[in-house]
Amino acid sequence: MNGKLLTLPIGIQSFGKLRQGNYLYVDKTEKLRELVMGSPWCFLSRP
Repeated sequence: MNGKLLTLPIGIQSFGKLRQGNYLYVDKTEKLRELVMGSPWCFLSRP
């Protein structure tokens, strides 16, 4: 990375387009696992 801020991928749902367009991507897989494994009740919704 060159210190330049990456663009937020608003409206982009294709991982390939994220990578090709040099958009910001944050992998939250580990946080999701912690949430699901740490609580007996979990509701996930997507806007």
